[in-house]
Amino acid sequence: MTTLTIQIKLDNEAFDATGAEVARILRKYSDRIEDTSNPEDLQQEKILDYNGNPVGAATIAD
Repeated sequence: MTTLTIQIKLDNEAFDATGAEVARILRKYSDRIEDTSNPEDLQQEKILDYNGNPVGAATIAD
């Protein structure tokens, strides 16, 4: 079974607002999923907050 795992660390100032930053990140990633023609491009995706700081990762694995 192929699974998608999204991990986001919520302990920096970008997440001070009520779920706006989490929602922004999920929208951005879902747009990337929708727009890709090659699912292998999404196997390991670094997640960045609005300041450009790494806050997590999304991985697709068997």
